[in-house]
Amino acid sequence: MKQILEVKRLYPLGDYKNITFTDVLSEVPGEYFLNSNLQGTLRMLQFIRMDKCYFDYVRMAKKVHELGIEDAIAMLNGFETETITTLEELLKNGETLKTKEELEK
Repeated sequence: MKQILEVKRLYPLGDYKNITFTDVLSEVPGEYFLNSNLQGTLRMLQFIRMDKCYFDYVRMAKKVHELGIEDAIAMLNGFETETITTLEELLKNGETLKTKEELEK
């Protein structure tokens, strides 16, 4: 039976503000959950991914703060366009988007 391995991590931004990142590994073979070394390694991968996302976020937020509002919006529009293009390419190459409920079936 396939399992879902989900980890959430809360990062402080200062001034009582936080950001939460979640990493989900879906359709993990059930036997992986019986192997504590393998499960621990998968969780470590999830933590590494979340830390990477957090530092990417901090870098982007710093850059946005350094720019004026118009330049920041232009930069974010560029990131949005790049992300949409990447998603379209992934979907064209057979990647699927499933909800958590669909994965649990």
